[in-house]
Amino acid sequence: MAQLDAQLVRLAFQAVRFPDKWQKLLQHIMAVTPAKAAIITLRDRKTCQIVNDDALEREYHSPLIQGFPLEAVTYYLEELRTIDPWAEAQIAHHPHRPTIMSRICHPAKAKDRRFFDWLETGGLRDTVAFELDRVPGHWTAMNLFIENYDSDEGVALLEYCNIHFELLSDAWRSSQYVIRCQQTGQAALNSLSDNAVPACIITHTGEVFLANEAFEALKERGAVRRSGPLARLSLCQNMSIYGTRASEVPDLPRHDSIEPAISAHASPFEIDPMYRGKKDCYWLLRFQTSTLPNRETVAYDLDRLTPQERQLFDAISAGNSVQEAGKLIGIQRSRAFDVWNQVKVKLGIRNAHDLRG
Repeated sequence: MAQLDAQLVRLAFQAVRFPDKWQKLLQHIMAVTPAKAAIITLRDRKTCQIVNDDALEREYHSPLIQGFPLEAVTYYLEELRTIDPWAEAQIAHHPHRPTIMSRICHPAKAKDRRFFDWLETGGLRDTVAFELDRVPGHWTAMNLFIENYDSDEGVALLEYCNIHFELLSDAWRSSQYVIRCQQTGQAALNSLSDNAVPACIITHTGEVFLANEAFEALKERGAVRRSGPLARLSLCQNMSIYGTRASEVPDLPRHDSIEPAISAHASPFEIDPMYRGKKDCYWLLRFQTSTLPNRETVAYDLDRLTPQERQLFDAISAGNSVQEAGKLIGIQRSRAFDVWNQVKVKLGIRNAHDLRG
């Protein structure tokens, strides 16, 4: 068997944990092969989509599209993705293994040439495509574009893909598992934060993996800290941990604090189902703060806010997370956080917990 590309292997491992690393992985493939552009797409029975459509429609850039100028990406999204002949051919022929698409759908035979004309403006005339993942209803494909039909370039790229497609497929599936697990953990924490319950997820070594806004407010009070280079969770001396398996929680460092007695309920949290039963589990800690002194109601100078900032302020005050509040007032997630940061500066708010305490 031909030797694997060591740099690609390293980048694939990084992309499992950090999805934005797919950008560097695709750029590396383009640097060491004849491929001039790359797209990771989502196929179903009817059409072709970009995996993270929301980000693309908002900003017209993505780590999953490389080698195309922004204008070309915009045109593809708005005009071509539903009439992409190669998407239709991939749906019909489903390249489980790397396939040169011109061999099963030659551009010269296409009745509607708009997609191929778009490619040729960038000097692209062929692609090697293969499956990365398949789930009920749709599957994910990688497309690597080259300049010439059935050329030595195509043969060289096909050989490279045949050597590495299992590695890339495994990395993609693993990265999707990690993303879904993180989303599940963050959703659980956000739900607790909406009810003013401070919570965090820690690893088997005590490092803080995820935390909600209410936890950050508890940290500002001094009841909890993140200590050392690994950001291990540190608890105040008078905090007790309970739960049916509390004795299994990692030994956490302690620090002095003037906070009243606080308790933390510990329960196992499966952050990564791929390793269920094979590695030490993570822990969800929910902190009981009912003994903490209530803060006095603060009168904020809301006249300082713009209409949009006031709308977001009201939505968050009602118990919505920043992301949920953004949806309620019709703005994107990134914009919602930008507006929220402006609100915090104008009103002297540390976090959303200040509005609900």
